[in-house]
Amino acid sequence: MPRNQGKVIWFTGMSGSGKSTLANYLYQYAKSNNINAILIDGDSIRNQYTIKIGFTYEDIKKNNLQIAKICKDKINKYSLVIVAVISPYSKIRDDVREYLNQNYYLIYCDASIKSLRKRDVKGLYEKADRNEINNLIGYSEGAVYEKPANPYLKVDTNDEKNIKKNKNLMNQLLNKLFFEKNK
Repeated sequence: MPRNQGKVIWFTGMSGSGKSTLANYLYQYAKSNNINAILIDGDSIRNQYTIKIGFTYEDIKKNNLQIAKICKDKINKYSLVIVAVISPYSKIRDDVREYLNQNYYLIYCDASIKSLRKRDVKGLYEKADRNEINNLIGYSEGAVYEKPANPYLKVDTNDEKNIKKNKNLMNQLLNKLFFEKNK
């Protein structure tokens, strides 16, 4: 049985940076190691609001803090809560860290604009280039993404050659949080 119950691993990064890919991998790896885990996707929480929220600072804050509240509830039922959400603002991420306390581990998926545009799986960067959307976080004018100053872990997701390395980093993280003895 894993030690240290109730951890939240919070993936942040721009759209297309690999947050969901790594979060899904980590979830599967946790399950294969008998860790009671749940995966929360920021987009699915955003879509649950009865009144559609936008991408203003206040809307993003509302969404991120709602996810943090869900996490706080889930850490009583799960050993591991995995979150994949852009969470672009340092202040809001700091508020989430304070709210979740020592249970919070921020993972920053770092990718260049060039690599994000190249793999644009949702077509968002192309839409932004055609002015069909004007609020693509970290890309559109005025829609900032503040890179985390001190994430628990920073993963380079620029290139597919890093996939194996990043999966190994996720394995090491889980092993460190749940299976290594305290020194």
